[in-house]
Amino acid sequence: MSFSKFPFWREETSNRRVPVDLPCVLWMTNGKLEAHICNICFDGIGVELPMQTADFASSDVLAVSADGLGRIAGEMRWRRMNRIGIAFTQAEAVQPQLEQFFRELGRFPD
Repeated sequence: MSFSKFPFWREETSNRRVPVDLPCVLWMTNGKLEAHICNICFDGIGVELPMQTADFASSDVLAVSADGLGRIAGEMRWRRMNRIGIAFTQAEAVQPQLEQFFRELGRFPD
């Protein structure tokens, strides 16, 4: 993945993310949406939505869940086409859960 189109600060933090392809469920105020986690770090995740997903408010996202990860509360911070970024709202509280996930994955963020 090339980060050449992103600002320079994006390249500095991008190595902290671990690329994955993991089915997930976004828990939203009006139901749930199946999607895929495309990267993860200790602060949040990148999620790829199905191509024809309708627009929704960032406040609609409540949590994300996936096998091996469990359910983690989060806030949507950005959306670009069919990708969104979610920051964990209780990052410190989920650290043990994330460490276990990365240990099972066999890779930790740099």
